[in-house]
Order: sequence, then C-alpha cells, then structure tokens
Amino acid sequence: MEKNNLIGSIFLVTGTTVGAGMIALPVTTGTYGFAATLFMFITVWLASLVIAFSMLEANLQHREGANLITMISVTLGRPGEIIGWGSCLLFLYCILAAYLSGLGELTGYSSYILSLDVNKTTAVVVITAIASGLIYSGIRMSENINRVFVMGILLIFISLAFISMPYVEADRLEITTFNPPFLSLPVIFASFGYLVIVPTLRSYLHSDVRKIKIACVVGSLIPLIMYILWATIVIGVIPVNGDNGIESILHSGDPSTGILRAMAEFTDNSNVVLIFKAFFFLAIATSLIGVSLGTFDLISDGLQANNIKPGKFTLTLLTFAPPALIVILLDTVFLTALGYAAIFSAVVFGIIPAVLPWAGRNKGIKSSYQLPGGKIAFTLIILFSIAVIVAELYSMNDA
Repeated sequence: MEKNNLIGSIFLVTGTTVGAGMIALPVTTGTYGFAATLFMFITVWLASLVIAFSMLEANLQHREGANLITMISVTLGRPGEIIGWGSCLLFLYCILAAYLSGLGELTGYSSYILSLDVNKTTAVVVITAIASGLIYSGIRMSENINRVFVMGILLIFISLAFISMPYVEADRLEITTFNPPFLSLPVIFASFGYLVIVPTLRSYLHSDVRKIKIACVVGSLIPLIMYILWATIVIGVIPVNGDNGIESILHSGDPSTGILRAMAEFTDNSNVVLIFKAFFFLAIATSLIGVSLGTFDLISDGLQANNIKPGKFTLTLLTFAPPALIVILLDTVFLTALGYAAIFSAVVFGIIPAVLPWAGRNKGIKSSYQLPGGKIAFTLIILFSIAVIVAELYSMNDA
C-alpha cells in the first residue's frame, strides 16, 4: 500500500507537470535554437527542484494538512496572509484557465474534424463539469484516474516519438540565434508547476521526507526527459519561419491547433496528427487534475484557518467556477494565461517558499528537514524568481 502511494505520488507530480507546457514550450523556445532550449530546460528543472525542497521544509514547520495559506498566516502574519491569498488564487486560476482553454481548443478542433457542432464554450462547460465531479469524489479517485492517464501519456508519447523522429531534420536542430533565451524563462518555469501539490504530497505520504523527495525528483525528471524529446521533435520538424512555422504559431494565440496543423503539413502523416491530439488532451487533463487538487486543498485550508468550514460542493465550485468563466468570457487565453501564471507562480512558488522557511528558522520553528545552503540557497531562489518576473514583464512590454 505504501509503495502504491509512492508510485501514485510520482505519477501525480508527473501528471501535474506534463500539461500545457508540452504545447507551449517548443513554441516559446524554438526561436532560440535547440541548444539554448536544452540549457534552459535543465536549469529551470534544477531550480524548481530546489524550490520544491524549500517548500517541503516550510510545510514541515507546520501541522500535517497545512497548506500555503496557513503556512503564510502563521509565519508572516495577517498582511502576509492577504498577499498570499491574492497571489495564490491569481496563479491557480490563471493556470486552470490555461488548461481549460487548451482542452476546449482541442475538443472543439476534434469535433470540427468529425463534423460535429461542438464549440469551445460548450466543450469547456462539459470538461469543467467532469473535472468538478472527479475532484469532488476525493484524492483517491483522482489519483487512480491520474495514474491511468499518465500511463496512457507515456505509451502515446513513445509512439509519437517513434513515428515523428524520421521527420526530424538535424540541420534545424543546429540553428542558433543571438536572441537571449532568458525571455523563455517564465513559460518554462510555469511548465514545471508541480510545486502546488507539495503540501498534498506530504499528507498523502504521511510526512515521509524521503518518499516526498523521491516523488519530486523522479516525478519531475520524467517530464524533463519528455520535454527534451518533445522539443527535439517540434524544432526538428517545424521550421522557425513560414506560414505554419514556429514564429507564426507563437503569435497565433492558439498553439495546440497551430502545432497540429504544422505537423500535418510537414509530416504528411495522418497518424501523427491523431496521436498528437490524444497526447495533448491527456497531458493537459493530468495537469488539470493535479492543479485542481492543489487548489481545492489550498482554498479549504485557507478558509478553515479563518474559522470558515465550507462543504465539498462549495470548495469544488470555488475551485472551478472562476477559471471557467475566464475562458468563456475571453477568446484566446491559452498563452496569455500561462504568461500571467508565470508571474504569480514566481511569487507563490518562488519567493514565498524561500521566505517562509527562512522566517521560520529565524523564529525557531522546527522542521524535520532543512534545505542545504541556508540563507545562500534562499537568496538564490528569490533572485531566480525575480528574474522570472522581469523576463515576463519584458516580454509583455515587447509584445
């Protein structure tokens, strides 16, 4: 049973990580060349892992079941709690909106191919209802469904790589530019978005530090390998310039459909497109499950910390209604939501996870695990997070 929990936790990390980033990453990094893309992937993966361990130390300074709002409230007081509420909800709602938008785009595109009249809004409503029912049923059901989805993702990805690799042109992988890959930092960081479920992992694994660290390392290493292979395929098959090139897809606001059309053109293989659609859907669905669980737990913990005890229906409604409305009221929010999510993510899952254990140590709060490096490690995390924010603000201003 304990072994199954560890495997399930690894799959939760993998499933939460592999999502919208699988679509957005090659689009946002492809213009910088493959070598720069590889360097940025590995750097951000390592940084995210260090931040996850910092978050773990902060969480272990509190009772099992405590989430970010309780951690912030106890450590930083009421002003910190207000900032925490705002940053957490803005980030989580942006990332959930990106996932719902991505799933809606794929469902709408698939229905168009099948000559069915299902628009994106209808698809988003149906997907939201299904996801709400799953999260309402509890973590055990969600983890079991997620495990099946992740296994499906791995099998489909292997098939996808096997079929697509013959179309990869080595010359395209050798292309380099003088553009700084620094600007791709925000979306890459947001694509390693498993930090939201670290408190949930602690409860699920009963505060076993060794198992939590294994789940984070292995669970995030699998997506790193997949991201590298995925970038190899997309950058190697799709040219940077042209009507269906990477540059064109980047500015379309609809990367999932754009990549599908580009792969159909440059491979002339209908099987590749079908596999891509199945892969995209499962990848985003698993992230939706993981982030929804984290959002549900965070809202529950925050309200209970303020002596409010909502029922599961209310918590589910608060988890899904705001991001669903964002998608329904706005048209193309996929990359925009990811961009804003990157800013809030740098605060919620960058600066705050460094400040909390640092402040906790200064207050003498004990933890069964401490991040090596102390103040130097915390300072580097904060500087990295500021770099993410600066890069995203620069990109928005330059757009």
